[in-house]
Amino acid sequence: MPRTSLESRLDTPGAIIIGVFFAILVALFFIRLANEVSPIRSVDVFDATIKSVYWGKGHGTTYALSLNDNSLVLVDDEQPHLIGSNVRLERATHDNGSVSYRFAN
Repeated sequence: MPRTSLESRLDTPGAIIIGVFFAILVALFFIRLANEVSPIRSVDVFDATIKSVYWGKGHGTTYALSLNDNSLVLVDDEQPHLIGSNVRLERATHDNGSVSYRFAN
């Protein structure tokens, strides 16, 4: 049975929402890929304090760290660290302007 124009119009918003959702996923994938392959321009080392830890299903351990200026950063690491301990962090600035943090082990 052929579809009426009313049935087609009712399906259009759902198709647009699904299309936009997949376009956003593709854009996020390419942004993340660009950040990972961008060369590191500079690395700064500084102290931080571990405030809390988060465990996710299928993901590694994420630590919430307080920097000396009281800003909070999240860092993934597989090694265990004690909450409240002082650690050394590296801030890597990439050529595309993105910044990433990692433990300076």
